[in-house]
Amino acid sequence: MLPDKMNPIWSRPIAADERETVITFLRREGYSGSIRKTDRLFVCELAGEIVGAVRLSRDEGVLVLRGMRVRNDVQRNGVGTHLLNRVVLEVQSETCYCIPYRWLISFYAQAGFREVTGEEIPAFIASRHAKYVNDGLDVVLMYRPPN
Repeated sequence: MLPDKMNPIWSRPIAADERETVITFLRREGYSGSIRKTDRLFVCELAGEIVGAVRLSRDEGVLVLRGMRVRNDVQRNGVGTHLLNRVVLEVQSETCYCIPYRWLISFYAQAGFREVTGEEIPAFIASRHAKYVNDGLDVVLMYRPPN
């Protein structure tokens, strides 16, 4: 199922009663990170089905974009971009950090994120990044300044 005029992509923050459905989607798509009750979750829907989700977490007072997942059969068709742009609308006035896979640098850059070093970000994020790298993940540090 791909986006077209008959099946527009639609993204939104979730309602409280949808939380478990979204968490189930994230788990099914391979996200194993913890999800707190205080995290804000957003979904991208196509023809009424969740095809993408992301969590926005406030950690130690700063926003961190975490756990973005797009269903495999709709990847590279604008779903992730649509979802990312929706989240950026929510965080315009604040700095937001993320630790994406290296091959996603240009994807996040299109939404205003830029690659940074561990010295330029909060220590807890640098520590999380170091753990991921130590675990063998090819990830980078990025942040998006406020508008």
